[in-house]
Amino acid sequence: MRTITIQTNSTDRIAGYGRPALPFFLVVAALLSACTRKDPVGLPYSSASQAPLPSNDRDATKQASLRQAHAGAISTALAGAAAAGKNLRNHGGRVMGDAQVYLLWYGNWAAEPASFLIPALVQGLDSAPWWRINHLYGDGAGDVAGEHVRFAGEHSVVPRVGETLDTDLTDDDVKSIVARAIAEHDLPLSPNGIYVVLGAPEIHQDGFCTSHCGWHTHATLEGQDIKYAFVGNAATQCPRACGVEAVSPNGTGAGDAMANVLAHELAETVTDSDIDAWYDDNGSENADLCAWTFGSTQSMPSTARWNVCIGDRRWRIQQNWALGDGERCALWPIAEVAPSDACCGGGGDGSLCLTKSYDGQVAVCDGDELPHMLGVALTDSAGRAMTAPTAVTFHVPSNEGCLMSGASCVVDVDTTTDALGHAGVRYKTPTIPKGETMEFHVEARVPGAGKPAVVFTVVVNGC
Repeated sequence: MRTITIQTNSTDRIAGYGRPALPFFLVVAALLSACTRKDPVGLPYSSASQAPLPSNDRDATKQASLRQAHAGAISTALAGAAAAGKNLRNHGGRVMGDAQVYLLWYGNWAAEPASFLIPALVQGLDSAPWWRINHLYGDGAGDVAGEHVRFAGEHSVVPRVGETLDTDLTDDDVKSIVARAIAEHDLPLSPNGIYVVLGAPEIHQDGFCTSHCGWHTHATLEGQDIKYAFVGNAATQCPRACGVEAVSPNGTGAGDAMANVLAHELAETVTDSDIDAWYDDNGSENADLCAWTFGSTQSMPSTARWNVCIGDRRWRIQQNWALGDGERCALWPIAEVAPSDACCGGGGDGSLCLTKSYDGQVAVCDGDELPHMLGVALTDSAGRAMTAPTAVTFHVPSNEGCLMSGASCVVDVDTTTDALGHAGVRYKTPTIPKGETMEFHVEARVPGAGKPAVVFTVVVNGC
């Protein structure tokens, strides 16, 4: 979805901290009101009909147009999208060829399984047929949208001494959260970065649940054109409004719903990063034309429905607009054959599949213990979660240890599990001086399964 650029104020404060929380009221009537804000993933359901509302944009004109098309039936919306798609074109802007995704965890994520799930989605995008639809979009400089995308790092946003974490965020607050993480070197400054603020269940953001489920935009930070986004957790605020399902492909309704919205936003960011490239006459971007439509889905043993393989997991992700002959909403490029529905190495024969579900770069202060920093999902090749995640073991290779400033160091590792069939590891590091970096590897394997180990590379920055 397209979004109006947030301007950088000369007197920006570090928003998102220190302000008293304001009460949040979910006004049902607002679900039908025209949106006057920037470009978010819109609501899949209207309170009037409880039918999917295919809108992922905050632009008022676009919202009004899509609501007119919404006659209570997805078929009507799809017909409108197909017509609009014929006018989808590049208006002269650049696309992002190399996308580096940074995740900013804002709020209380300690007990949230989405903290395992979202990194797994991002890590799998680069090789996913669904993502290759973005490769059909280019610009005058010869760049291919999303030609390379990778999970580049993450940061848990925590208040400093004397601060409180604000639970009611404005758009400028989101921008300031990103700006602070960059300014304080919690995350690097990268013109190829997409900085995604992920709101925990208790975090309210202007328009979230009433006019959008997420959005993307850009702003000038530290002299660079920086792309960033917001995706909220609708678990308690508006589960139906943002597509939270009781039974979902990865066993966490809120996490699967966030993954669905995030995939949509990332696809639009690489094709319309500065809000001046790919969109149609109504202001709709590529993924907007297919918002809240999922194409052909299949059922899992849990009864959850899924439609794409990304990484080694099954997901229910909105379609994207595939350019080319017969252009339309699709789950993979039109010119390609349908991908295999075996997400993990085979045809459902029950063999074990051990895959990364959480891996990244963090900042550590004074040897803090970081729970669930690494994680794996143990499933069979049909995508069914195994019932004994404790079968996974973790260890730091004995011949390696870790390195900090060229010297060896010690990392204490112990295993933990969660209720969703994930196994994880907690580790405690030595104190890392600000500006220094420590790197180590952790192996995870299933004893006796004959499977190769999954190896995590962990980079920890002192702060």
